Amino acid sequence: MINYKADKNQMSFMQLLSQKADQSVTLHCQNTIATKDAKGNQKKAVSLMSWNDLEYKHKGKFQYEVVKDECWGEDWAEAVLRINTDRPTRLPVVDLKLADFGSKNQAIKVEVGRVCFS
Repeated sequence: MINYKADKNQMSFMQLLSQKADQSVTLHCQNTIATKDAKGNQKKAVSLMSWNDLEYKHKGKFQYEVVKDECWGEDWAEAVLRINTDRPTRLPVVDLKLADFGSKNQAIKVEVGRVCFS
């Protein structure tokens, strides 16, 4: 779970006053798949859980944008995922699900960006 300094009332107020919201999540990874492997297979892509319990996936009805994805090799790399929505109640991201983790020599660090309400 990802925690924010704002409480639920403050977050709801920001969401109600806004027409759009934008947030990026950066995955720093080693030997871990973020959105696709070296062959382009997307079965193990990460999922992001929104504030209102929608699951954003690499493909499907609710998708995140892949700004950058270099996470398919054995060296440290990064992937940047972005959600830009006209439904502010969907952000911020509150959790993520990794489908490719737990094997030997894998590592990941998650950096959650600020939510920009406008």
